[in-house]
Amino acid sequence: SCSPRRSGDYDSQSSLKVWPALSEFPINTQIQPHQMRDYFYGKFPEQLRQLELRPANRVIRENVDPLLTFFGGRDWQSVREDLGRIPAEDRARFVLSLFMIVLTDQAIYRYFRDSYPRWREKTAFPKFGWSGFGTHNESPMKLLCAPEREQVLRAAELTALLPEFVSFWTEETADLFQREYPEIPVEDYFNRVRNDSAWRAANEGTVVAELKRLLEKEPHTFGGV
Repeated sequence: SCSPRRSGDYDSQSSLKVWPALSEFPINTQIQPHQMRDYFYGKFPEQLRQLELRPANRVIRENVDPLLTFFGGRDWQSVREDLGRIPAEDRARFVLSLFMIVLTDQAIYRYFRDSYPRWREKTAFPKFGWSGFGTHNESPMKLLCAPEREQVLRAAELTALLPEFVSFWTEETADLFQREYPEIPVEDYFNRVRNDSAWRAANEGTVVAELKRLLEKEPHTFGGV
């Protein structure tokens, strides 16, 4: 059986430094509307620690990845418990930030496998899914529809943030790839995201539909890269 990971085994603050260093821009401690960037680099690393993480089974840890942990379970069955640990005013941004790191992790692994070992070494982000005899990664899209389905968050709370989030997500990804992974063409990356089978098949809830609509509108230059 899997037991929750011990506190302190996973350093979320260090992991998020794979994105621009916290010292590169001022952090506002009082998060106001239109400050997704401040939340992601300010509050999110500490709130990420609040997730209940479960390690992969012993065979996988010993032979594949000793740092492999999971959160959420099938269909994000722990969504109520997970978001219950997050202050109500931060939950929408927390969900979007989770979506961003999970999708990036899965997309690099699937489409740019040669770059993944470096990404994994720098981040060691927890995986969204569960581990039994093998590993099971859930679709990142379920991070957006589960809170709406379980009525943990109102869809309007998430959709109101989506224009700002999509700009932040695409700009930060372009900057990250240009600095750390120049072998990943950012336009190709987002085209692969758009054309991924799980992305195209996702149709549950208004948040997913609005995110897909906004990403289709995003300029293909992605911040000039």
